[in-house]
Amino acid sequence: MGKKEVKNTIEVEIENVEVEVVEKTEEELRIEQLIKELDPADFLLGNGHYRLVKNYREGFDYRALLERYHEILNKYDYIVGDWGYDQLRLKGFFKDDFRNAAIDSKISHLEDYLYEYCNFGCAYFVIEQFGEFHRKGRDTSNSRPRKKTKPKPKNQVEETKKEHQKPRRKSNFKKKEQPRKDNKKEKKEVKKVQTKAKGFVIREREQ
Repeated sequence: MGKKEVKNTIEVEIENVEVEVVEKTEEELRIEQLIKELDPADFLLGNGHYRLVKNYREGFDYRALLERYHEILNKYDYIVGDWGYDQLRLKGFFKDDFRNAAIDSKISHLEDYLYEYCNFGCAYFVIEQFGEFHRKGRDTSNSRPRKKTKPKPKNQVEETKKEHQKPRRKSNFKKKEQPRKDNKKEKKEVKKVQTKAKGFVIREREQ
């Protein structure tokens, strides 16, 4: 490589380093500005607005939260941050009214999470997202809009009625013929005649 080529490569590397330094300083300035304007009741994180719900043992650190935050956490209603070995860990939770969410990902199971996965007595904080934002896979409203059904035309309604009307099948079973009352009376009269006939004795005339 010649001297000119070496100079060109060095200049390119210096320009890249300067760009990286400028970007880092801009990010740091943005974070510092957010920290100065911090209001625990309403602060920015990603694209959403949050408020501090619980701050156990002064675990809330806005600077560390901004550095550790990822966009995937935007879909949760709550974010829990716990400290272990000077490292901040973030975990998202949904509200209990979200039916499709797993049971262990609902905020009512926060105590179980702290007991099973966090160091005993560790510092932690809980922040809640509020305002208008779109949760992934669901709406913010509790009620679902009903689908409007268009009235069917009369011809279509008549056709559907004909389809539902099935032809009646003739039954193969024969009805039992009930004995008539007159036959019963005739049988009784025959029996009476027979009993009377048994009682008669024919005698010859004496000469």
